[in-house]
Amino acid sequence: MRSTRPDMHQWLFLVSGALLVGSVAATAESPPPKPILPEDRLALIRQRVAATLRDPSSAAFSAIVKARRTGYCGYVDARNRFGERTGNRVFYADPVRNVFFVIPSEQEVRGFLPDELDRVERLLPVTEANCLDRDRHPIMDGAPITR
Repeated sequence: MRSTRPDMHQWLFLVSGALLVGSVAATAESPPPKPILPEDRLALIRQRVAATLRDPSSAAFSAIVKARRTGYCGYVDARNRFGERTGNRVFYADPVRNVFFVIPSEQEVRGFLPDELDRVERLLPVTEANCLDRDRHPIMDGAPITR
């Protein structure tokens, strides 16, 4: 006749089941992690960076990270004046200083007016200092703010 006392395997099974249920309950009760950047600030960055593009409605953002010093860096892909996608281009956004800049392509720079060239000359070093490494590669290896 079998004993009604649980053996060691049954005890392990019961204890592990209780632990699993407890951990699932604890996970369900814990609040979601706070976003690194509030959604309204992220929306402002996207809106203001898109406004600097020829076709703002075509802007697609990715890999937005905290910049090296101030502001945020990321990639934006949009349509150019020919309706073609430009591919990912580095942008720099600093909402505190009201600076929103996308590194232009060489083709775009050729068509710039003098005031646009002045803006590029002023903001390109700031963008490079915050968003590019010494070899001019983007630093999108920081903690991502968006997925």
